[in-house]
Amino acid sequence: ALVLQYMPLERLEVCLHSGGHHLNLFQRLDIMIDVDCALEYLHHGYSEAIVHCYLKPCNVLLDGSMTAYVSVLALQRFQLV
Repeated sequence: ALVLQYMPLERLEVCLHSGGHHLNLFQRLDIMIDVDCALEYLHHGYSEAIVHCYLKPCNVLLDGSMTAYVSVLALQRFQLV
């Protein structure tokens, strides 16, 4: 079983393309930095690189404080040669 933290604001895609949420420049930059940190951790945080392979706004989740989390539904692991 996989247990994830509840994300009340749903996906980044919903916030970007719905009229209900408006993300200002600073929120967008914070989200970009969160996603970058997550990818950096996946690529360099293990002895083997992990590549997401399917990163897009619907795979980025937001919590109540607008912190972004990359969902891990389409991860692939590659061994370094």
